[in-house]
Amino acid sequence: MPDLHRAFPHGPDNLRVRRSEVTRRLQQLHFVRNRAAHHEPIHARDLQRDHDYALELLGWISPHAAVWAAETTSLRAVLRARPDG
Repeated sequence: MPDLHRAFPHGPDNLRVRRSEVTRRLQQLHFVRNRAAHHEPIHARDLQRDHDYALELLGWISPHAAVWAAETTSLRAVLRARPDG
C-alpha cells in the first residue's frame, strides 16, 4: 500500500501505525458489514465501537466529512435506545 498516506492524510503521523490501524479498523468494519448484509446476528457486537471506527476512518480521509456524518447519523440514538441485555 504505497499510497496509503495519500488515502488517509489525516491519520496517525507514523506511516507504519497508520497502515496497521487502517487495516485493523477496515477489517472490523468489513466483518460487521458482511454479518449485517447476510442477516447474521450483530447485536452482541460493540456497535458503538464499530461506528466510532467508521467515523474515525472517515476523519482520516476528510475531517469535514466525518463531522457531517457524525451530525447526521441516527445510529447513536438507536444504540442508546436499545434495551439492555
